[in-house]
Parts: sequence; C-alpha cells; structure tokens
Amino acid sequence: MQRLYFDSYIMKKSIFSFHRKISAFIIVLLAALVFFACNKDDPEYQAQIDREIILKYIADNDLEASEVDDTGIFYVISKQGSGGYPTIESSVHLISMGFYFDKDDNILIFQPLASQLYVLKRQILGWQYGIPMFNRGAKGMLLIPSAYGYGPNPYYSGIPPNQVLFFDIELIDFQ
Repeated sequence: MQRLYFDSYIMKKSIFSFHRKISAFIIVLLAALVFFACNKDDPEYQAQIDREIILKYIADNDLEASEVDDTGIFYVISKQGSGGYPTIESSVHLISMGFYFDKDDNILIFQPLASQLYVLKRQILGWQYGIPMFNRGAKGMLLIPSAYGYGPNPYYSGIPPNQVLFFDIELIDFQ
C-alpha cells in the first residue's frame, strides 16, 4: 500500500512539474510574441528607427540640417532664396525629386525630377511642415520620417511601409 501511495505521489509530482514547465514555456512564448508584435507596430519605436536613418544620412553626407520643431523632419538649405515663406494654405511651385533607400542602401527614385504646382495642404505631412522652411527661390532637401510620409501603409507607387523619404527641392514660387 505504501509503495502504491509513493508511486502515485511521484506521478502527481512529475505531472505537476510537466504542467509548470509547459505553462512557463507558454508564458515566455506569449511574452516574446507580444514584445516583437508591439515593437513592429509601435510608432515610437518606428520614429526611433527613422531618426537613426536620417541622422546617419546627415552625418555620412556632412550636411548642416535643422529639425522642424521636434517632429523628426529635417531640412537642409543649400541655397537661400529671397522673399517670403509659404504657409500650409499656399500653392507651391516646386522642382523636386523624391527618393528612398532600400534595405541594401540602394537609392530608389519614386518621384523623378519634375516641376509642378502643389496645393500644400493636400500633400504629405512632411511637406506641410517642411516646405514652409524654404523661402522663394531656396534650394535644399527634406528628410522625412515615415510617420510624416506614408506611415505603415505601402504607397501605390511602390514605396514600402515605414519608409523614410528624402526630397531634393527648389521652391520656385508660391501663392
């Protein structure tokens, strides 16, 4: 009788131990899934990645860039213009080219060099904040984090989700 009790005790103990190990494994697995899923879709995490990309580009190209408030949008004025500055309500005449870097650091142009008129308030937020930093005749560059571009949504022209955007810009005129 004592042997049966001992065997039953050992069996219960090993089953309990097995369940504890499985439970611990499941908890660790769920925690890892939540951590990685949250980081992937976390706007603050993406903003940090975008900022690192932009700051690396600025350093690698020895640019004198300024940040628009605390947005993470940077601009470089390579040629100062004259006159006033546009507002979000302005229609702007720009010569611009848009590009981004793929995962292998290849430049991919999504907007070829073109002269065009834009209603600023209908453009991406990066332009709405960045273009007003250029005065009439100014040339330079905008470096736009993904949240102020197309965000986590892929754009119809093939721009991948969460892509930092770069624009070479010349502000011809505005009204």
